[in-house]
Amino acid sequence: MVNQNFINLLAEGKPEYTDGGVLAEFTWLIVVLPFLAAILITFFGKYLPLQGAELALGTVLFIFSYSAALLYEHATKGIANEFFINVGSIGSYDLEFGWVVDGLSIMMYFVVGTVSSLVFIYATNYMQGEIRYTFFFTSLTLFAGSMLVLVSSPTLLQLLIGWELVGVCSYLLIGHYWEKKENSSAAMKAFITNKIADVGLMIGIIVLALSTKTLRISEILYQSTHDYADIKTVAYLGGVLLFIGAMGKSAQFPLHVWLPDAMAGPTPVSALMHAATWYRGCLSSWPHVSFLPRNGFTSPRYSSFIWSNNTSWSRISCCSSG
Repeated sequence: MVNQNFINLLAEGKPEYTDGGVLAEFTWLIVVLPFLAAILITFFGKYLPLQGAELALGTVLFIFSYSAALLYEHATKGIANEFFINVGSIGSYDLEFGWVVDGLSIMMYFVVGTVSSLVFIYATNYMQGEIRYTFFFTSLTLFAGSMLVLVSSPTLLQLLIGWELVGVCSYLLIGHYWEKKENSSAAMKAFITNKIADVGLMIGIIVLALSTKTLRISEILYQSTHDYADIKTVAYLGGVLLFIGAMGKSAQFPLHVWLPDAMAGPTPVSALMHAATWYRGCLSSWPHVSFLPRNGFTSPRYSSFIWSNNTSWSRISCCSSG
């Protein structure tokens, strides 16, 4: 199903886009597959030769391959499409889920697939013999799936669900060695800090939904560019509130405090977490708020200050994420 406003918004002044055909239509596979894999790993992983790691690795390699095919298709033909599944309504608002296939979303699918594949390959051997090996790959696969739910979101409702799933999976992964107080405290710190930021995100979603009368992100963007004079104040306020939520996930000052402690988790988790934080929040908010570069200038300066006062290599590495 092609949303014409979505096509118009992307194609203004640009060559004509295609709908992506079968490849775009079945992109839902890379979003759903990690959750199916996580279920299989949970119940059958311990009976497999690699205790479920092979299922997890196969899943992310499929995501990488599929996203690479999408990237090639977009580079050669150009794709702009979005798909919706209506599951009900509340008042005048349709409750919809789906997936987006355009330049930005395809790039994000490819980033998730690439980074996850590298981390999963590394984790397969690194975590061998560690406690809760199968559970670790269940959580790691859910984390990859949650990121895909987030970056594929065509609606604010799905964006919020993906956002919260990422937070829950981060909590599970950082606190994987929960027997140690340091680890459980670090997981709780990350969870609570992000929940504080999420208040801004949720209020921003409510503000945008009430002012534009829709939950579809493409419709909100279309209104903000074509009816900007009518919703200028609300659009800016909504963007600021969404950015507050992004500040937590991307560890921007002053909501950066959870990231150094996230190193308490297994090393593959730290690698995936630090690779994910910058794009998970920053890129998702970049099109919506104009002052991101100013805050993006502050956070690296502050990270450098923290780095100069640390002797732990893990924390120094963490500060480089800023």
